[in-house]
Amino acid sequence: MAKLNIGCDFSEEHIITICALVQESIENDYPSRIAGVYGSPREGNPFGSVRPTLRETKTFTKVFSERAMIMQKEGLEVNITFNSIFPHLKKLSIMNNIFDCKQAMEELEYFIYTINEHVDHWIIAHPHLIDLFHNVFSEKYNLKIIASTIMNIHALPQVAWIKENWPKVARICPALWKGRDFGWLRAANELVKLELLTNEFCSIGGVECEGLYRQACYMSQSMDVQNWNPMTARCIESRQKNPESWLMARFILPQWIKVYTELTAVMNYKITGRTHAKQYIDYIGRAYCKENISGNLLELWGQLEATLYKDEWDSEQAKAVGIVNIPIEDIISMVYQFGVCTTDKCGNTCIYCKNKMKKIMEKQSG
Repeated sequence: MAKLNIGCDFSEEHIITICALVQESIENDYPSRIAGVYGSPREGNPFGSVRPTLRETKTFTKVFSERAMIMQKEGLEVNITFNSIFPHLKKLSIMNNIFDCKQAMEELEYFIYTINEHVDHWIIAHPHLIDLFHNVFSEKYNLKIIASTIMNIHALPQVAWIKENWPKVARICPALWKGRDFGWLRAANELVKLELLTNEFCSIGGVECEGLYRQACYMSQSMDVQNWNPMTARCIESRQKNPESWLMARFILPQWIKVYTELTAVMNYKITGRTHAKQYIDYIGRAYCKENISGNLLELWGQLEATLYKDEWDSEQAKAVGIVNIPIEDIISMVYQFGVCTTDKCGNTCIYCKNKMKKIMEKQSG
C-alpha cells in the first residue's frame, strides 16, 4: 500500500478535509492511504518557505501544536518544510549588515524545541541546515529529515554520500526529472527510501527547468523578490505555446501508483497542493487514495495562476485548466513508454509526447 504525503497549510479547513479523507480511505479500503502532511507554519518559523505569503497561514505555535496532535491522532506524520534555499539571508544584523549567527541559531533552536515533539520529519532544502541538524542539535533532539526536491539530488553517488554523511535523512525527494527513470529510482530507493512528487508539472515547454530557471526562481522567491517571476514569463507561457509539455512533465497519475511501486519499489509519494483551496485538497487526495482519476490532465495540478491569485482560486484554476483538454483516459498507457525515457532524449530524439498530443488534438477536432 502506497503512503501519501499531502501538502497542508495547517489551516483548520485543510486539516478537517484531510482527516475526513483519512477516515473515508479506511472505511472504503482505498488502495493507497494518506500517511502524512507537510507544510510550514509561519509564526515563529525562522527560515520558512519559498513564497511564504502564499504557502503559509498565520498559524501560531500553540495552535499549530494543537492541530498537529489532531493529525497525529489520526495516524498521520506531521512534516515541517524548511525549503528556502537562502536561509542565511533571513536574519541580517541591522547595525552592520552581517548575519547574526547567534541570534539565528537561538531562534532556530527555540522553534525546534517548541514544536519538535509534534514533528515527524523536517523537509530541508539547504545543506547548511542539514549539517546543523546533525552536528548541533542531534544530541538534544530526535530529528529525522526528508531531503527536499529543491536540492536536485539526481545521481546515485549523491544518494550514497547522503546515506554515509547524513544518517538522519530518512527519505529523499529526488530531482523531479528523474521521475520516469525506473532503473535509477529502484537503485536509489535501495540506498535511501525515496518519496516521489506526483502532480508537479514544472518545466519550460517540456524542457527540464533545473539548470535553467529553477534555482534562480527559488532564490528570488526565497527573498520575496517582486519584480522577477519566471513562472509567468516562462513556465506558464511555454505550456500555452507547447501543449505537449504537459505530457513531458514528470507527473505520476493515480492509476500509475501501482506500476511505480512494482517497478521501482518506491512506497512514498508526495502530493502538492498546500497553497490551494480545500476543495482541491479533497479532490486530489481522494484521487490518489483511490488510485483513479478521470477528466482533464490539467486538473491534476493546482495551477500556478490559482496560486498567484489565491483570492480568486476557483475562477483562476478553471481558466488555467481550460487552456487545453488532455483526457486522462487517452494517456494512461503512457507509463509503459517510460522504460526508454531519458532526459537527453526527451523532446530531442524522442518525440513520443509530441506525437501523442498531436493525435489527441486531431481526435478532438474531428
